Amino acid sequence: CDIHPKSIEFHQKELGISCYSSSDKPEDLNIQNTYDVVIAISFFSHMPSKSWLPWLQKLMNVVQEGGLLIFTCHGPSSNLSATHNLINKGLEFFFYPESEQKDLDAALYGTSCAHPNFVMDTISQMPNAHLTEYKQGAWWGGTQDFYALTKITAREEVITRANRQAKADL
Repeated sequence: CDIHPKSIEFHQKELGISCYSSSDKPEDLNIQNTYDVVIAISFFSHMPSKSWLPWLQKLMNVVQEGGLLIFTCHGPSSNLSATHNLINKGLEFFFYPESEQKDLDAALYGTSCAHPNFVMDTISQMPNAHLTEYKQGAWWGGTQDFYALTKITAREEVITRANRQAKADL
């Protein structure tokens, strides 16, 4: 997916990859197929906190059961985190409305940094997702964290939901 038509054309022409036209709203993304793997490189490095869960859910909807949703984002090892001293300030999420994409609404597509606590909490709200792997600073020259989520089956989802409820009741 990409929000820019020229990027979609580049992916199709130069890389031989089919891309879908995206939107700034997850509910406007229209993908009819499901895939073994969906990858969102650096996308979440630009999203405000309120859009993380809707976008993760939308992307997970196009992953087949047992498939992977892979994404990266600025985390504790990023230059952004170091510059703003986010960890020492106790912030789990930081967003400012500025990006290199001047044609997009900066309030919807700016620059963000997410502590793993924020990301894990967001993932925990997705009953059909299981965190398979997390690596701090594993992408983009050590500045972005790597996450891989597995889409679990409906049976596993029921068990996961029950386990989460039991933990919450403690």
